Amino acid sequence: RAELESLDAKAAARGDEHSRVMVLWALAMLEWLAGRWQLALEHARAAYDITEQTQYPHGLAWVGRVKGLIEADLGLVAEARASVAESLEFTRATGNELSTMYCLGTLGRIELAVGNIEAAGAHLRALPGRLLAGGIHDPTIPAWGDAIETMVALGEISQAREVLEAYELSAERLGSPWALATAARGRGLVEAAGGDLDRAFAAYERAAAGLEAFPYPFELGRTLLCLGAARRRARQKALARDALEQALAIFGDLGAGLWTVKAEAELRRISGRRRATLDESLTETELRVAELAAGGRSNKEIAAALHVSVHTVSAHLSHVYRKLGIRSRTQLAASKPVREASKV
Repeated sequence: RAELESLDAKAAARGDEHSRVMVLWALAMLEWLAGRWQLALEHARAAYDITEQTQYPHGLAWVGRVKGLIEADLGLVAEARASVAESLEFTRATGNELSTMYCLGTLGRIELAVGNIEAAGAHLRALPGRLLAGGIHDPTIPAWGDAIETMVALGEISQAREVLEAYELSAERLGSPWALATAARGRGLVEAAGGDLDRAFAAYERAAAGLEAFPYPFELGRTLLCLGAARRRARQKALARDALEQALAIFGDLGAGLWTVKAEAELRRISGRRRATLDESLTETELRVAELAAGGRSNKEIAAALHVSVHTVSAHLSHVYRKLGIRSRTQLAASKPVREASKV
């Protein structure tokens, strides 16, 4: 982040708008990965504005699809479709196969998020094969994980398994923590669909553990959502509720409205009354976590301050959100328990 921000400042100082487009595009991707989506969108919009002002068409091929990716995850569906459609028109007209595949991947991600699985399959099903045919093995392309999830949802388990095996190899070669976690989530989905829940649980837990040291909150949220759904199907209600509440807290912090809906739907599928507690007030640890989160600390920073794991912080925050009946850090900062604690 520091390096990219420095490059952007230097490019702005010398009036190099084309370089700014590429740097802002990279900054947008960085903040998207880090879960700071509003800032990511600001960077993407700034890059997009420069491409229009300077008539830099090739910049649009990259900036538009990234802007659409961020908008999709924020639930800005109409805006996302428009952003990607504009980029896709240019990439197809210029014969840019790689950018075309990126755009199709983002369109598939949009449909997956809104629950249009057939439409998602139309965009994503053939993408892994096209990427491999073009010699593109980069496991940090979001389309890999989205394609596997979509295939599983469509019941195309053997195809999903085949794609997953190629993806796992690429993730292992690169050693990217994000890619390894995404591949592990894909393994969990495939094993769960095949009926091997023990292997599915192990894969999901491996993915979650691998993300503890890294600030990739959305991937952790998706992993916990999958884990919670699998626990629910195994009738492990308490464990399912824990995972789903953590996922819900993460999606609320991110502003991932469409994924919040998915987590809430899974929670409603857990029969029985909500887990009882003797005291709905916050514990001392929960209150401390809440104070730090409301003060703007990230989960990683809170974990370091309290000498616990990031996963533990996520668990505490999910309990805080449930007890206070809130979904985001903005609501947390305005909540009565945290306001009163800060006065003390």
